[in-house]
Amino acid sequence: MYINNQLVVLEKMTNKPKTYLLGTVKVAEWSKIIGGVERKNYTFDKRYQDKETEEWKSTNSFNKSDLVKLKTLFDEILKQDIKIIE
Repeated sequence: MYINNQLVVLEKMTNKPKTYLLGTVKVAEWSKIIGGVERKNYTFDKRYQDKETEEWKSTNSFNKSDLVKLKTLFDEILKQDIKIIE
């Protein structure tokens, strides 16, 4: 999540994904060990508030500005993985 224009990564918790937020766009990084090797999968969605019910909902539909946010999050995730490999 961005706070004062700084990307914030929520800490990984037991049995929960590491979550990256940028505005209303979220990428969740799921990790598990298979055969002694860590495998990662990613899910992404966007949160929005229903105007009629004021209930918060999720969607997997993104507009162009959301795609820019997703790219920023993906770049951050890849940069972290590269640091681990080096």
